[in-house]
Amino acid sequence: MQAKYLSRGLAWIVAVVAGGAAAQDGWVTVMQDRNRQVQIDRSSIIPSDGGTRVAWARIVLTSAEASAAGYAIVQAMNRYDCANRSITTVRRRYLDPRNIVLREERPVEPSPVRVASQSVDERLWREVCRPPSVADLERIADEAGRIVESMTVIDAPVRPLDSR
Repeated sequence: MQAKYLSRGLAWIVAVVAGGAAAQDGWVTVMQDRNRQVQIDRSSIIPSDGGTRVAWARIVLTSAEASAAGYAIVQAMNRYDCANRSITTVRRRYLDPRNIVLREERPVEPSPVRVASQSVDERLWREVCRPPSVADLERIADEAGRIVESMTVIDAPVRPLDSR
């Protein structure tokens, strides 16, 4: 019975370590040109239903482009279907240069868009849907091992609660 609780604890530790590693990464540029950067927030990637994942992406405009457009950043919460290579936008936010939300909208009828090869969407999709590398898994395992080693295991029998 103690092994069961220890394995649950170890699974929790691995999840926390993996989540903490992702949270430190933050926004990563996946494409850049003269007028804009397309970025993904690695810390926002979460598994969803049916093999999909949800994450925030954004387009950061240059000052000149922002002046013309009336906003500096467009953030989009997208659902990435890793099995079917599609992206569905769930919500969009338009922000000013100080990251103040100017407006927020939800698509009336969200529909999946197929990810075209060698497109910006494919770069975002790959970033969200790629499995962890061997190096990522080794780093998570090492950190989990250090946490487990630092824990003190109490070798006491586990007794059921009194059911009165």
